[in-house]
Amino acid sequence: MERNNEESSGLTMAQARMIAQMVTREVKRILEKREAARRAEVHEDYMTTREAAEYLGWPLKTVYNKIEELPHVKKGKRNYFTKSSLNAYITGI
Repeated sequence: MERNNEESSGLTMAQARMIAQMVTREVKRILEKREAARRAEVHEDYMTTREAAEYLGWPLKTVYNKIEELPHVKKGKRNYFTKSSLNAYITGI
């Protein structure tokens, strides 16, 4: 016996639409938050690796060990950080 999509998923079409709308709203909220952070970052001063370590309260070696996961801009051999990007990293945004 063949089931229709509604029966096989366990959701009614109305429930599926409601879930899709909720997911869409949440994705928009996250994207808007990230865009606002990006716009704010444009006007921020950049910190050196040493300044970022001081700001985070971490040893300099820890910053270098975590450099690949930290949000930063590389210019030549130097890395630069912004407070907002480090705050976003720490809070998991």
